[in-house]
Amino acid sequence: MFTALSWLTLALAATDLGGWLSTEDGFKGPRAVAAMPGGGMLVADSDGSAVYRIDSDGSRSLVAGPDMLLHPGGVAAADDNTIVIADTGHDRILIIDVDGYIVSVVSGGKSPHEAFDSPTDVDTDGSVIAVADSGNHRIHILAMDGSLKAIIGKRGTGPGEFRRPQGLAIDRKNGHIVVSDTGNHRIQSIAMDGTPQWQAGQWGSFAGFFCEPGGIDVDQDMIVVADRLNHRVQILNASDGSFQGYWGMHAVTPRQGEGRIHYPDDVALLPGGLQAIVVEGFEDRLQVFGERTSEDAATGDLTRRLGVQSHFGDLIALDGRALFLWEPASRAVLVFDISQETPIHVSTFGRPGDQGDAFDDPVSMTYDASTMQLRVLDAGSMQAKDFAVTLPPQDAPRFDPGAVRLIGTTPLEGPLDTDQIAGDRLSVTDSDGSVFVVDPADDVIRHFDRDGHLIDTIGSKGTDHGELWEPRAIVMDEQGRLIVVDHGNHRMQMFDRDGRWLMTFGIGRAWTPQTLPRTGGSS
Repeated sequence: MFTALSWLTLALAATDLGGWLSTEDGFKGPRAVAAMPGGGMLVADSDGSAVYRIDSDGSRSLVAGPDMLLHPGGVAAADDNTIVIADTGHDRILIIDVDGYIVSVVSGGKSPHEAFDSPTDVDTDGSVIAVADSGNHRIHILAMDGSLKAIIGKRGTGPGEFRRPQGLAIDRKNGHIVVSDTGNHRIQSIAMDGTPQWQAGQWGSFAGFFCEPGGIDVDQDMIVVADRLNHRVQILNASDGSFQGYWGMHAVTPRQGEGRIHYPDDVALLPGGLQAIVVEGFEDRLQVFGERTSEDAATGDLTRRLGVQSHFGDLIALDGRALFLWEPASRAVLVFDISQETPIHVSTFGRPGDQGDAFDDPVSMTYDASTMQLRVLDAGSMQAKDFAVTLPPQDAPRFDPGAVRLIGTTPLEGPLDTDQIAGDRLSVTDSDGSVFVVDPADDVIRHFDRDGHLIDTIGSKGTDHGELWEPRAIVMDEQGRLIVVDHGNHRMQMFDRDGRWLMTFGIGRAWTPQTLPRTGGSS
């Protein structure tokens, strides 16, 4: 249950913030949170296509629902309680009053090249609205009536340039905008006229480094950043971007909470900077943090130290006996041989970066067993990367770090249709024309016949074998086995066509119905 927030008046030092207070459950893929000026907060529940208001006594009310929104990614409130929503799925911004009545609908500007493409965050200071136009790699500045005032930035890596900015906040004290430059793994401060002020961070897990920073907020001199793949919140000085501290202990297993953080999407400071709300869409929850105690001391980067072997992203490729899986935390691709009794991890390749053999933001992988070539489309570097694959002999499987080598790269022309690409990996067609579709929002696999009629639903939300948590991709092997990226449980699962669970596997271990521990008395 949500614990009523205490609205305190004295600011904490940055390093004092990070003690767990409470958890708010009952959401469906929340992505953003914002403090209301008079108390309480707004939550953008992306998978539920809704925005809720939560008052300081814990009561919850619907501000806008699926009849208005599609996967909202950001939300903000002005001092007069005007609410601004990044309606990401509709590529627009909604400006509504506190009763939910639409004041304005904004799609960008008057010309097509000013239109939004997947706006993921918004903020307002009551005089302007700032929008993270993530798909166009830029920032829009709007008047409060929604009219366009300025467009800042373009795709790039230099000061004032962006790659997929997914979070922003208006720094009222300094008159700047602080931006989570997600694809460049850094934070930037930009003046309202577009002049770069400072940049902070780079890819990495050290203090002050970032792995896909997302939501961001600022209060006086303190910036807080949801450092998503490092499973923590980092604190910067608003005047120069200098590192001030961080909090968060990586959840070693899914569903851990009470201060353990798992893929944070957003963070918001409550008035005075004494409490912060961390949004974890991955866990369908918010966590409330306040003053740190000795038991809450920062413990360093735990992402890789505590034995979490792989987080298995949303990319998958399969042909013949070779299965390729994306590992976003290390920017690497894992290769499995699935011809064995249990899949065997035979190689890993890739690293962070824009170089030919490195990956920034891959959106597609395809493998052709006849040519033994893998193609990766990288939207970050805007390159198609081709690799030659030489698997170890089937009768002598082993790990071979040199099994995959780069052949070459080809520049990609024009924007990629990432929505279509993402949709392709959510379904697989069987030989009889029926289709299996993974549903990340409902944590199931749905089986439809060739005419679109539902045949069966496979799985349910949970952590046991055969249960799923935010499945991200599906393929079918030559034996007709369904192989599913069970992203939320950090594992892979196999099912037969009838939905029977066959196997759970990852790196170094697999479970089948025959190998699970037996229960009950001995015979």
